[in-house]
Amino acid sequence: MNIQLIALDLDGTTLQNDHLSISPKTQRVITAAIEKGILIVPTTGRLNSLLPQSIVNINGICYAITSNGAVTYDLRTGKMIYSNFMNREVIVELLDLIPMDKVLVELFKDGRLFVERKCLANLSEHPVPFMHLEFLKDIHVPVDSLREFIHENSDRIEKINLPYVPVELRNSLWRQLSSLDSISLTSSVPDNMEINDVKANKGAALQKLCNFLHIPAKNVMAIGDGGNDIEMLKFAGVSVAPENAVEEAKTAAMEITLANDEDGAALAIEKYALKN
Repeated sequence: MNIQLIALDLDGTTLQNDHLSISPKTQRVITAAIEKGILIVPTTGRLNSLLPQSIVNINGICYAITSNGAVTYDLRTGKMIYSNFMNREVIVELLDLIPMDKVLVELFKDGRLFVERKCLANLSEHPVPFMHLEFLKDIHVPVDSLREFIHENSDRIEKINLPYVPVELRNSLWRQLSSLDSISLTSSVPDNMEINDVKANKGAALQKLCNFLHIPAKNVMAIGDGGNDIEMLKFAGVSVAPENAVEEAKTAAMEITLANDEDGAALAIEKYALKN
């Protein structure tokens, strides 16, 4: 099987459960794939600026699909080679629907995370794990009002992220937002909600990148665990989900591998890309 490109989800798939590191085996296998001439493409809901050093420091990783497919970067130059941003009117409609006094709202723009100042000051009132509080304070850019910010900075909005939705609100808010035909609504972990333009997803961005690189889908491998990975799993000629994946991702994948903290991604790469 001639695998030329491997799209790797990060959190819950390639990274360990600390969401920062990769195992020594995974690093060895990724390096071996790169040395074989295979492109390794981190494909994530994260911003480009939040790609973990354990990944970007691997020599030979040239491209990254970020913000659930809203932006694809050439990491060597820092330039965007594909983008699918959100519409200002849609964002304003969303901000009117989301109970912002109860839900932490993050706006992804130009590789930065914007959040209302009052929410940042009251992070402890949201269901945020204690260990994440200081990290979030460091990465957020405070603004007085997201609505005012949008009116003045309406271009290049990558994604709206609701990272810690209270359980009592999640189902009703999901139903309400799902009724909008102008957005793509996904989730990468149990308590978050991720909102992109309706045409923005990892699968569409992966297809654009493959067209750019002249790589057919049959020579692409994708590995992912979340609801935001389903489109890229369906696109790829070879698709794998780790054992810890949500059922929808497992259904979309050709095969199930071991969990992310058991080197599942590395084992799948060895099987399909290195042992032939």
